[in-house]
Amino acid sequence: MFRLLRLIILGVIAFAIALWLTNRAEAGAGIDRISVSDPVSGKAAPTTIWHPSAAPEDAMEIGPYRFSAARGAVPEDTVTGLVVISHGSGGSSMGHVGTALMLARAGYVVAAPTHPGDNFQDVSDRGRWANFAGRPKTISAVIDAVLDDPRFASALKGKKIGAMGLSRGGYTVLALSGAQPELSHLATFCEAHPRDMFCLLGAAVPSRADAGRALAGLTDDRIVAFVVMAPGTALFPDTALADIRIPGLFYVAGKDGILAPSRHAERFRANWPAAMR
Repeated sequence: MFRLLRLIILGVIAFAIALWLTNRAEAGAGIDRISVSDPVSGKAAPTTIWHPSAAPEDAMEIGPYRFSAARGAVPEDTVTGLVVISHGSGGSSMGHVGTALMLARAGYVVAAPTHPGDNFQDVSDRGRWANFAGRPKTISAVIDAVLDDPRFASALKGKKIGAMGLSRGGYTVLALSGAQPELSHLATFCEAHPRDMFCLLGAAVPSRADAGRALAGLTDDRIVAFVVMAPGTALFPDTALADIRIPGLFYVAGKDGILAPSRHAERFRANWPAAMR
């Protein structure tokens, strides 16, 4: 648990550096929900929004998560930027609540969807083309929705946007940041490493029908910095990782038993352009 907490705290600090966090007094945090749909499947992707707010916070309990925030509060007019968060496979929009609250209190609007077909209630799309294509497009739809929301549109105009993701959410963020995923590469990877836990625990070797489908148009040029934590890189050829041209930070657990660093993180380290590190 301490290792995970340290990782999350480092991620918050990293984002502050990557997006040039300005010095400011800590605000309170507000929480709200918006409706977003996955553009690929058309399924609902319920999205939680955190934002800086001067309203008094109340103790809340949502599922296993206990925290303090102001529900439905008016956002502050001045914010630092927007951060979008993609959860891991089987997670939810609340999975990074601690990080989201810290960022909100530091001045960011934070938006995190629950990815349809790959969450704690429904994993029916896990490992399928619809999931790998839909995850990044859902994040882009979330950005659209937040920037169009009258509560945030003015305050976020011209502000920087960053993305953060863990595990399958790390895949999502890398695809958004310019790396081109290929389902055929996932099939090759899993054939070469059949005992890799990424393949055994939900990546799923794509069906023949899926393997031939392109994962195109996933990059979102509005994202200017990223943080990924223990991402699965099995869908990315080496050359795809070299195509990421925005600043970012990459965290990995040295004894990760699911996303083995030697097959995932080290490939990223070896191929990501040195100038971007």
